[in-house]
Amino acid sequence: MEIRTFQNSDLDKAKRALREVFERPESDPLYNEWELAERLPRDSGYREELCLVAEEGEEIIGYLALSAAWIGGQPGLGLGPLGVRKAWQGRGVGTRLVQEAIARAKRADDPWIVLLGGGYYRRFGFLPALPEGIFLPGYEEAGGHLWILFLQEAARGKAQGALRYCDAFYTPQGELL
Repeated sequence: MEIRTFQNSDLDKAKRALREVFERPESDPLYNEWELAERLPRDSGYREELCLVAEEGEEIIGYLALSAAWIGGQPGLGLGPLGVRKAWQGRGVGTRLVQEAIARAKRADDPWIVLLGGGYYRRFGFLPALPEGIFLPGYEEAGGHLWILFLQEAARGKAQGALRYCDAFYTPQGELL
């Protein structure tokens, strides 16, 4: 398995992988994780070097993107979507994608990474964001699923307040995916 930077030619395979992981009967046909993979490269918050795929042979088996996000006006990164094809889950693919993304973000001197997810991310050093004074406006119920990893200790305490992802994460009505 190889972890590498996403290329435009990977789009269809990456979207298929994400769709396999995230599609539900109630999924919005336009505003979902697999369509986000197509919208992100057109967004000013896109960080090409921080969008990754896991590849086995010719198959894209996983996808992860880091893109611009702001907490209280302080810039950093938002992680998502992250998806690994079902047949490859539990084999360390997601772990390797997250580790590589964190390493690249550190090298790029980004101060923090935030995400919506579960306790899975604790193993990488992510902390619950709510006790750090970080919240997602309009999604207060998501507070227990909001996590942050400080890549620079100096960012702790500066990154407080409302979280805002880059525009690709929002519908035209301003609703988060």
